[in-house]
Amino acid sequence: MSKLRIRAMSRMHRMQGLSMIEMMVALALGAFLMLGLTQVYVANQQTAILQDDFARVQESGRIGVEIMVKEIRMADFNGCVPTTGDINPMLDTTDADYSATTMDYLAGGISGDNDVTSLTIGGTAVINNTDTLVVRGMTDACEGFGRMDSLVSSTSFNLTDAACPVATGDVLVLANCAGGDMFSVSNRSGLEVFHATGSIGTAGAVDNSVSTLSANYGDASQLLRPYKRTFFIAAGVDGNSLFMNDSGTTMELVTNVKDFQVTFGEDTTGDGSVNIYRDAGPSVDFDEVKSVRVELTIESGEVEKTFTAVGNIRNRNI
Repeated sequence: MSKLRIRAMSRMHRMQGLSMIEMMVALALGAFLMLGLTQVYVANQQTAILQDDFARVQESGRIGVEIMVKEIRMADFNGCVPTTGDINPMLDTTDADYSATTMDYLAGGISGDNDVTSLTIGGTAVINNTDTLVVRGMTDACEGFGRMDSLVSSTSFNLTDAACPVATGDVLVLANCAGGDMFSVSNRSGLEVFHATGSIGTAGAVDNSVSTLSANYGDASQLLRPYKRTFFIAAGVDGNSLFMNDSGTTMELVTNVKDFQVTFGEDTTGDGSVNIYRDAGPSVDFDEVKSVRVELTIESGEVEKTFTAVGNIRNRNI
């Protein structure tokens, strides 16, 4: 046999395919590597999902309690009027547009309900066995753009700035440190604001039962906008959510809410300090409530956390 033929046969021998054993070993190693990569991918994906759930819970819980604590702090702000009992209501409660539920602006700065059942707020059904929180107060009606200037007649007064966002149908309070009057704006013409009787004619506007104010207000008087804001849990676009009904208008604030509980801190001894927290009910004297504790439970995926915060009512004498 020639050397050339021997070398050719040797090369052919070296070019033969893998044996069955070698193939099995290669497949086993490949499968092992794929399994490891798959486990790493799944673990990373689960970690990412968990982190996203944590982030959602943290964001929703923090925002929810911050909004409510801010509102609690401003509850019962009525300018320098001693109490809401010193404000004369001029609204016509017999008007079809008057709502005793949403327009009870003078009913007290703070209240609520405990473990409600079959309750509807602004047409939205509240989740059973959750609480509600009601906050009332007043804001600057001109939002920093001027103020009340002077009285013109028994049915109108002037503003100092045309940018003051007061419009026909708005419910306002004109007050000084002795008392005030609550009325609807029957019309506005330039700087002049009217509070006359008769049909206002604007959709949803409540007529006035009287037109004459109970006092002569000077240019240092305050022009305020009363509000009532109710916080509650209801079905939202993505599960249950925290809602706020602001003087009849309902808006969704925070998603993924599982529970909402409220307790009211009372001063039952008269020493100016909170000595007991109680659920809303007949035993609570809301006039003596100094602080409110809110508990908001947020749930996203497998993550659940309850956020607790206490808001002190700053506009009550301690």
